[in-house]
Amino acid sequence: MRQSIRPAVGLVLALIASTLLVDGSSSAVAQVPGAAPAPAAPARPANLSQVLATVNNEPITRGELYNLLSRYPLPPGEEQDLFREAVQLVANGKLVNQFLAKQRVPVTDQELADELARVEKQLQQEGTNLQTRLAEAGSTQAELQTNIRAYLAWQKYAKSVSTDAELQKYLAANRDYFSGSQVRAGIIFIKADETATPADKEAAKKRLEKIKAEIDAKQISFADAANKYSEDPRNVNSPSGGDLGYFRRKGDVFEELAAAAFAMKIGQISNPISTEIGWLLVEVTDRKDGKPADFEQLKPQIQAEYMTELQERIINAERKTAKIDIKPMPADFFPKNAPRPGAAGAPAAGAPATGGVPK
Repeated sequence: MRQSIRPAVGLVLALIASTLLVDGSSSAVAQVPGAAPAPAAPARPANLSQVLATVNNEPITRGELYNLLSRYPLPPGEEQDLFREAVQLVANGKLVNQFLAKQRVPVTDQELADELARVEKQLQQEGTNLQTRLAEAGSTQAELQTNIRAYLAWQKYAKSVSTDAELQKYLAANRDYFSGSQVRAGIIFIKADETATPADKEAAKKRLEKIKAEIDAKQISFADAANKYSEDPRNVNSPSGGDLGYFRRKGDVFEELAAAAFAMKIGQISNPISTEIGWLLVEVTDRKDGKPADFEQLKPQIQAEYMTELQERIINAERKTAKIDIKPMPADFFPKNAPRPGAAGAPAAGAPATGGVPK
């Protein structure tokens, strides 16, 4: 039940980086978590301006999706899923930008010019220049300036609300994570994904309740029940009694699983837990307590995590009233026998991903 990505990580930054396809250490585009070196730009069609979705009437173009997807290896046979996930990721970035516009966070022309100068200097050090890189990305100077303004506005807004008092509260609410504590747990998973009907989901829950009753009555051990009943693909392929090993409070497994496990005692078994792809029983088998978290020492990490979760909260709130229209994927979006967006290598944090059991 490991998750392959943490949704919504660094969305504004990811969109800026996908526009430029650059990496480094000092500029806005350099601060995308886990950004991988840019692959050689694949052959691209001429219709990069084709609108494939809208977010509150703001267009998402084919070019924007190519810019994002070109940063990650793309598994064949999952084109529809990759297209939808790329649209959703770009849409999330636009929702953040629209939120920032409503906050009227000022970004001066001088601040924009300074950031552009840093980007240009970085590219020169890499042996290229801004115009060449924009042409490779199928983007324009105006689009870049819009993205950089959004990046600078986000930094200003996030820093204005992440006061020391707010960060202290955040640390207090997340001490298990910042202390480095780990929990070891096993799971029994029954699938009920987005295609399941309400009746199917209720049936999955009832099935887990019956399994838990057997375990509580000592008719079967948790590990044996996991090997017998669990639909977690990894346990099916290599039975391990449902053992997930040790994981941290955040970033390793799905939030529903982590929240339950860290609230439980060793040896305790949860009631059925709902996730977006099914139901879980969790048994905590061990715990490793970390070191007390020092605020001043960990402040940069605390602020980064706070800003990421702030962005996620903004997206969730904006989506409640947003009008997002997604057109069908064009038949030639992934041309056959032609270079596809993406290159070989491990996906970075925030990369589109499909399939698998919750992390």
